[in-house]
Amino acid sequence: MPNKVFSIFSFFDLFYQSDIIKSIKIYKRRDVDKAGLIIGLILAVAGLYYIDENILLSFELNQSKWFGRYVFFATFNVLILWVLWVFYKKFGGLLKITMPVLFGIIVLFIGIKLA
Repeated sequence: MPNKVFSIFSFFDLFYQSDIIKSIKIYKRRDVDKAGLIIGLILAVAGLYYIDENILLSFELNQSKWFGRYVFFATFNVLILWVLWVFYKKFGGLLKITMPVLFGIIVLFIGIKLA
């Protein structure tokens, strides 16, 4: 009897460690990681909208007519999106999911506070 129980467990263990099951687990984990990045991007873009709107309004109130403000907007927005991507690439495990989301929430709160 113990041999049959052992053989059943060893069968499940071999099935669990098969390459197909490992690839399914990795695929699902990558989707969850990407979901964290996508949610962080959506939150950050919403926050950047409010931040850019407020900064653009302050430029218009000061009647500044220089081209550098557009360069500033572009570099600021690219910097925020780059930081999200670095958080996604740098961390592993649960931090890979949560760090872009937390940074997106921070940018959104800053944007709402400025609005």
